[in-house]
Amino acid sequence: MNRKQKLLLSALHPELRPYAVRMKNGGLGIVAPFANTLLDENVIPAVNKSHSQLKALAEENRHASDWSGFIWKHNRHFHLQAFNEIATELTDEEYWCYGRFGHTQKLSGDKTSDGCMH
Repeated sequence: MNRKQKLLLSALHPELRPYAVRMKNGGLGIVAPFANTLLDENVIPAVNKSHSQLKALAEENRHASDWSGFIWKHNRHFHLQAFNEIATELTDEEYWCYGRFGHTQKLSGDKTSDGCMH
């Protein structure tokens, strides 16, 4: 890692640093639950702010039992991890219906003929 890359990492939010990856072109990128981008000195402030805001919004969704909102605040690569984080907070019906239909379906309380909520 060169000096410029070390400076970029030092400017990142501490929670993002473990998610830094070396790109094929030799640059740095971030693939994290709330950030997914190539890094340069111009985007670091926006990445840090976005990470903090999305994380806070995801926690608000979690406290409101808005499971779709919680999962969708996470980057796509982390949807399963997010689902696993909340799995114990779901009812049995929510857990199995969610798993069956995928997390793209909002659990709104409307039941279909198969008994699952969409």
